[in-house]
Amino acid sequence: MGAVIDIEKRIDYYFDDRMLLKRALTHPSVTKEVDGKPFERLEFLGDRVLGLVIAELLYNEFPTEWEGELARRFSYLVRKEMLLEVAHDMGLKDFMLLPEEKGTGIHKHYDTIWADGCEAFLGAIYLDGGLEPAHRVIKYYWQEKLRASESPPIDPKNALQEWSQGAGFSLPTYTYISRAGPDHAPEFIMEATLDIGDGRILMGRGQGPSKKAAEKEAAAYLLAEIMKEFPE
Repeated sequence: MGAVIDIEKRIDYYFDDRMLLKRALTHPSVTKEVDGKPFERLEFLGDRVLGLVIAELLYNEFPTEWEGELARRFSYLVRKEMLLEVAHDMGLKDFMLLPEEKGTGIHKHYDTIWADGCEAFLGAIYLDGGLEPAHRVIKYYWQEKLRASESPPIDPKNALQEWSQGAGFSLPTYTYISRAGPDHAPEFIMEATLDIGDGRILMGRGQGPSKKAAEKEAAAYLLAEIMKEFPE
């Protein structure tokens, strides 16, 4: 774990409460003695702080868009993949204290861990300094991503539903397949299927830290299968 002062320099914020910073950068599975509750509580708080700031940024950045359009942008900006991208931008992977890989299988969950760590880190900034520094950090790392798309990104589940309705098929169905991983880093597998007639069923499977996230990935894979079956 690199010197924590480096991560503070990188985000231009210095903690008064060093314990908050330590908790945000220490994954619960590092040792059996470490209580995971502080990290998970910071993650919970950081998720809400991020949501509030992103909602405000979107409200101000896109004054002519309706709620549904803003909601699509919001979902895109707070999803796990975006948190992982920001965690890499911040360099959190160089500073988070993680367990040894050998024999733990923890490397399979690194993406989720770093995304969770990003939320915990934001929660720690909020608790230590209030909304102003949290807002400033979030705006700095998300502003360019927020403006990257001229039109609201389409949720794969919505895109799949729109396509199936437009093609005259029944709506896709989602089926829970399994859940794996520890409580702090669960991985759900969901299956999306679409009946295209004549006994043919197209299918896509996805995984994610929640059923909702796994459904989105399954929908994306199913859309890819549809494009193969019905090329434009």
